[in-house]
Amino acid sequence: MDAYEAYYDEAYESPVEVGAEPTGSRIGFMTFSGLMLMWFLVLYASVRGGGLYLGAAFLGLCAVLMLLNPANAVLVWILFFFSPDPGHSFAIPSIFKIIVLFSAVAFIMHGRLGSLGKYVNTLSICAFLFVCLISLLLLISPNVQEALGIYGNYIDGLITLFLLFGLLDSKEAVVRVLKWWAIVAAFSLIVSLVHIYFGGSTHLARIWQAIAGGESEERIHVAVESGIARRLVWPGIRPNGQSINLVFPLGAGLALFLSSSGRRKFFWGAVTFVVTVCLVGTFSRSGFLVMLAVGFVYVMMKNIKAIIPGTIFAALGIGVLVRTPELIERIFTIKRNILETGGTGRFDLWAQAFRMWSTSPAFGHGLESYIGRYGMVTHNTYFQLLAETGIIGFALYSFMLFIVLKSLYGLHRRYNSVFGTNPESELLLGLMLGFFGVCLHLGTITYTHVMYLWWICGVCFLYWYYSSNEFYSYCSMIEESDGQES
Repeated sequence: MDAYEAYYDEAYESPVEVGAEPTGSRIGFMTFSGLMLMWFLVLYASVRGGGLYLGAAFLGLCAVLMLLNPANAVLVWILFFFSPDPGHSFAIPSIFKIIVLFSAVAFIMHGRLGSLGKYVNTLSICAFLFVCLISLLLLISPNVQEALGIYGNYIDGLITLFLLFGLLDSKEAVVRVLKWWAIVAAFSLIVSLVHIYFGGSTHLARIWQAIAGGESEERIHVAVESGIARRLVWPGIRPNGQSINLVFPLGAGLALFLSSSGRRKFFWGAVTFVVTVCLVGTFSRSGFLVMLAVGFVYVMMKNIKAIIPGTIFAALGIGVLVRTPELIERIFTIKRNILETGGTGRFDLWAQAFRMWSTSPAFGHGLESYIGRYGMVTHNTYFQLLAETGIIGFALYSFMLFIVLKSLYGLHRRYNSVFGTNPESELLLGLMLGFFGVCLHLGTITYTHVMYLWWICGVCFLYWYYSSNEFYSYCSMIEESDGQES
């Protein structure tokens, strides 16, 4: 026992010391300044325009950051998802492909192949097999032109997943990503408020008015009993899509909050609260239900230890609701929405998807076949996959999510069983809750941002990969120390 305690003390003076940050996990002043300048350029261009000149400056900063550290590429990817439509704001539709090209060059220049085990694993094998399957299913798709667009998303997802495995070569690099993910998600509140202030006069609002017409306004407003409420989103973004995009950074913020102490705990608590406000501000009823489910699981797992943080967040949440009566009206329509309209018709759509799948259970009917037959999506990613890729595609896709969730939960329990409650197990708990929330939310929308979802899977897998290696190394050292004493 003495050897165990001595090792425990020594271990927690290392990167996982209570309240400390892993060495090398800080984003750094230069990197953070560069990222914030890039964020400001997109925000300015979305409001006032600026076109190619600002876009060139954005790409120049991107290249500099990747030269400083190739892992910064992943930070730029995440920035892209929480910025107001850089492609249209800069008038460079293919800007993200250019960023991925820069990432690939940085990947090659810095020789980031690393351990083969990071690439050949259950997650990557399932992703590869799924892409191979849908490549074959293109042959039976009733609308190949539309299917190619969705297929391209999966190819992009597979490429960036491979790059992510190489670019994040340490646990510290993964923690940097989690920190930035939570911070830049919180900054989406500022983006939304700026676009609310300037209204329809912004450069991005005019572009989306020309592209989508009245639908653009419908996306950023929601009808409630007392009138029309403005969502906390910017032009061009779908509220339910933004809601699911915010679920994982909410989990990342919670993970950092749970695993930190002192001033850092206060900071990450504030970040987590702001991300929560952004999520609730989308007025997505699905997002609100997912958030409640995640909170319930957290309370069940933490028991009495959840009372203080749970009470604080609940009090802050009630304060937000009191200040936003339209939000209360939206929330209280959830029960009526389910009972009277079947979840805005979702139950009927899911039944249609199940019937469609039953006529071709093994391989489905091909990508985009559901929308081709019924004229709309299923509002459930799992049912959409079942109808279009059959039980084989559904199983591969679902198993990717299951293996990540199972790995995080298993390692969380192992850390708790050996070390008791500690920062590492708390961080794993937060990640697991965020990922669990994403999996739940996929059951309420048809999510097409494959890259973003697979980045979440990849980041969670890499954290598990590095942390489990540390854990088994710790256990081996403890056994050796006990053996020498005996």
